[in-house]
Amino acid sequence: MLVISSYKALYFRHFWLLFLIICLAIFLPVHLRSSRAQNRERRLLLPLST
Repeated sequence: MLVISSYKALYFRHFWLLFLIICLAIFLPVHLRSSRAQNRERRLLLPLST
């Protein structure tokens, strides 16, 4: 019984790790794209503001 419960605990720990990795894999490219777009807009706005 102890072996089964420890196995489940390990499984859920790895499940959360996989979930976090998947979330990062989805979130990071989207975040990078949006930050690049913001930087592009800032570059376009800088000559206008001076």
